[in-house]
Amino acid sequence: MQYVERIEEMTRRLQDDARKVGRVLWLAGLGAVGVIGNTGRTLLDTLADEGRRFQDRELGLVREAAERARGAAGDAMARVESAVQQASKAALNRIGMPSRADIAALTARVEQLTARVETLGRKGAAHAG
Repeated sequence: MQYVERIEEMTRRLQDDARKVGRVLWLAGLGAVGVIGNTGRTLLDTLADEGRRFQDRELGLVREAAERARGAAGDAMARVESAVQQASKAALNRIGMPSRADIAALTARVEQLTARVETLGRKGAAHAG
């Protein structure tokens, strides 16, 4: 009988130990859920903040690149426009078309001559009269 009592005692101890271990595992599981819940929220907030910083930084870089591209495009357009104007002037000169400067100089000369003729006309009218 002694063996039976020992086996029963060992069985009770194992059951108690199993209950204690089960209770500890249950509490550990609940604790893990709580930690993960709190940590998860904190982690999510941290990731969102980092995402915002990353987005702001990347958007800044994209904006800078776009500004540089616009500047380069504007410079290229100015160079193309200048080249077209120079080529047009050269082509017009080859066929004998006067430039704006030539026309401005000619207009100024005509105005001078017109003023001179008017002056001479008034002097002639004064001598004839």
